[in-house]
Amino acid sequence: MERSHFWLSDWTLDVTHPGVDAEEGWQYGQSFSDPDDKWSAGRPPQLERILSGSGVAAAAAGFGASSSRVHSSLSAPAANRSSPTWVRRRRWVRIMRRRLDIPPFPFLNQMVHSITWIPTDL
Repeated sequence: MERSHFWLSDWTLDVTHPGVDAEEGWQYGQSFSDPDDKWSAGRPPQLERILSGSGVAAAAAGFGASSSRVHSSLSAPAANRSSPTWVRRRRWVRIMRRRLDIPPFPFLNQMVHSITWIPTDL
């Protein structure tokens, strides 16, 4: 059986949503289970400080700490952590189209051919 749909594009970042960073497509939140309205397009200021390595926040996040301490703090539930945590996500999309040269439901084509019209007198 032939496929009735085909991929029109390759995977690409979806940056059309107003809640994502327009350049890289990231959204930032404190947990993957957060509702959509808790995610933001910009990095929170505290996360910026951690990523830049400045201030006390960098030390609290585990920079310069032993590897085992960092891994154990990342695997702990968010409620048990002493410092805030962040996650980020992106949405990837690709476009699929239906082929016009193939009927959308091949079984319908078979049904139409099997119908026999019986003339009746009115």
